[in-house]
Amino acid sequence: MAGEQNKKSDQGAPVSPLRKEVERVSRPLLVRLSSLPKFVVPIFTIALLAIGVLAPTVIGVIALVLVLLWMGWLAYLSWPAVGTGPKLMRLATVALLAIAVVVRLVPGIVPSA
Repeated sequence: MAGEQNKKSDQGAPVSPLRKEVERVSRPLLVRLSSLPKFVVPIFTIALLAIGVLAPTVIGVIALVLVLLWMGWLAYLSWPAVGTGPKLMRLATVALLAIAVVVRLVPGIVPSA
């Protein structure tokens, strides 16, 4: 067990206990998701985004928050394995989703045409 405390990531940085726990808990879900046909996860994500934009506020915000959590979780898990460009893309995705949630929650934040 002491050797696990000093485990390092692919880039040589020590792996935190939180990251190890998130990876351990996430592993079964990732295995299950990887066994699905490749089109299922993107279609499900696109459907949630569409619901988030088109549905009434309460349902839309719930759908957008689910996509935000999903993308944030995937970004967190993939963070050590990707370079700067993909990291920036993940940050932008999560930030845009957070902005979309705020826009849906705050009426009048975006002026209508």
